[in-house]
Amino acid sequence: MTGSTARSDLLDEVERHWAALLDGRLTRDEVDRWAARWHTDDRAAPEPLAVWALDLLHGVDLPDLDGGFLFADEQVADWFAEFRRLRAEAPPGLAAIGERLVDLVEGRAERDAVAHWARYWCDHSARPFTEAERRLLQVLTQAQEHSDEQFREWLAGTRR
Repeated sequence: MTGSTARSDLLDEVERHWAALLDGRLTRDEVDRWAARWHTDDRAAPEPLAVWALDLLHGVDLPDLDGGFLFADEQVADWFAEFRRLRAEAPPGLAAIGERLVDLVEGRAERDAVAHWARYWCDHSARPFTEAERRLLQVLTQAQEHSDEQFREWLAGTRR
């Protein structure tokens, strides 16, 4: 099995487990336990999209203080939609990268989500990026590495 086939198989498996969770064929506990094994498997070197998805699924059964779940069903479904969109999406061009940056600057996107998106494409794309695309992706991947205050200062600097 080639590396790309193994990655595709893992992404297929992630998608099947996530869909089964959302339609009630698997419980949150079952999906959490399944995803947890990837954190303990030293041989596993999944691609960034799989890591992001498995990190979300490992913890999907965390309780909140009211006896429900920390992550609402709607949030889990939104994550699944983002996973499927990223999986199907072609590598972004300058316009798509710019749109993500504008969404971030204008508060329409969360820093973590944009950083994960950018990191995924930096690590996963077979298409070489232009210098402008590469620099913007680097900025976006670093968005979550700074405190809110540092990030606000950076944003203020971009508006000058």
